[in-house]
Amino acid sequence: MSDCEFRYIYTLAQDYLRYVLELSQPTSGSSKTSRVLQNVAFSVQKEVEKNLKPCLDNFDVVSIEDARTIFNQVMEKEFEDGIINWGRIVTIFAFGGILIKKVLRERIAPDVDTYKDISYFVAEFIVNHTGEWIRQNGGWVLRHWFNVDLLSAELQETATGKEPTSRTLRGDWTQFGREMAAAAVSSAKRSLRAELKQRLRALSAEERLRQSRLLTQKVIAHSQYQKSKRISIFLSMQDEIETEEIIKDIFQRGKTCFIPRYQFQSNHMDMVKLASPEEISSLPKTSWNIHQPGEGDVREEALSTGGLDLIFMPGLGFDQHGNRLGRGRGYYDTYLKRCLQQQGVKPYTLALAFKEQICLQVPVDENDMKVDEVLYEDTSGSEVQMTTAK
Repeated sequence: MSDCEFRYIYTLAQDYLRYVLELSQPTSGSSKTSRVLQNVAFSVQKEVEKNLKPCLDNFDVVSIEDARTIFNQVMEKEFEDGIINWGRIVTIFAFGGILIKKVLRERIAPDVDTYKDISYFVAEFIVNHTGEWIRQNGGWVLRHWFNVDLLSAELQETATGKEPTSRTLRGDWTQFGREMAAAAVSSAKRSLRAELKQRLRALSAEERLRQSRLLTQKVIAHSQYQKSKRISIFLSMQDEIETEEIIKDIFQRGKTCFIPRYQFQSNHMDMVKLASPEEISSLPKTSWNIHQPGEGDVREEALSTGGLDLIFMPGLGFDQHGNRLGRGRGYYDTYLKRCLQQQGVKPYTLALAFKEQICLQVPVDENDMKVDEVLYEDTSGSEVQMTTAK
């Protein structure tokens, strides 16, 4: 599409979002196309908001970047079958209207730049994903854009199966809601990961060591640890609780120790037997600078030889309900599900965290597995807090 065509769509999006926010229109007035779009898209938007109210109430869009990410994820899913029609294009504007209200929900007065920003990425998506179709089908100035009844009738035809249309226009609210919620959770996770990484970077080496030593003592005295015979434990990275002394204690007590072996091209992970603490330094390093046995190194895998009693869980963040934020690959969530399938029961999971990793709330989705207990130093520094998942 030409710059002129982009500007036209950008203006349509701005007109629509101003209409949603009940802002006065430009003095020149909006076009007939814009006015029809406002009527039809706003009708779709109200129906979405009514049917997806619980979903919309449960996630926040706190920035333009959040809005852009959620918008692109949901719309790309909506258009993944390659089908384009006017009904689906109307949905793009309606979803932009939902997002502008979410962004401005707690603000006293709308920020002019906010609706312009959202209008821009709405127009950008339309140009990139539907621009050629619009051009081949006569552009925006079509007979039905001047008649709400005609446009509504055409949308009704698509909704009754004569032409594929948006899930929102078909009334398939559940799936659309899932996609919206998933996009919101994904965006919230990304923001929280960035915040937690910043917190961890601010920790001095001395403070990391101090908290690690404190948690090591509490782990060794922990009843679940003492009674467990087959234990999986992660080899810690620089921004994680140091596990070296715990590993040594596992061997001193005659327990069997397993460590992760990640497959970096997928989310598959095995827990393979470690022969001794001393062999760790001789194991090859991954791109994450973690020691692990090579792919050709044949070792006993925990689930093939009796399962596990206890898994020590790494992570970037945790909350008081046992929710865990990992690094986004899903290794541990997938492995715990395998444990359930093969052992019939999930091993006890104990997370080790710096107090700086404890969050008020960790965003989760249906694939995330809770940990049974999070071990971390209490904010007073006087004791170790043990949070049991609810």
